Amino acid sequence: MGYLDRYYPEYRLIIELDGGQYHPDVRRTQDQARDNANAPTGTTLRYGWRDVTRKACETALQEAQALRSRGWIGTLRPCSPACRAAYPVRPAMALGT
Repeated sequence: MGYLDRYYPEYRLIIELDGGQYHPDVRRTQDQARDNANAPTGTTLRYGWRDVTRKACETALQEAQALRSRGWIGTLRPCSPACRAAYPVRPAMALGT
């Protein structure tokens, strides 16, 4: 499977964080090959810098939704009263568009 940033084996969900330092353009082919190889064991959600710094709440909501669709019964705790993860977000927004 190779190195994974975060793996939830019981939910077959892989989370990958792509930063410029460790994921330059030349590595994208390797990342793609790894994701495709991991497809039988689960789904990969891939995030960049903006997703975890400026859209952290939406990213957390998307991860929680992916986990929930795979049987997770936990509760996503909002970071503040204005947290975007506390309210339903349209799928396009949750994907970072």
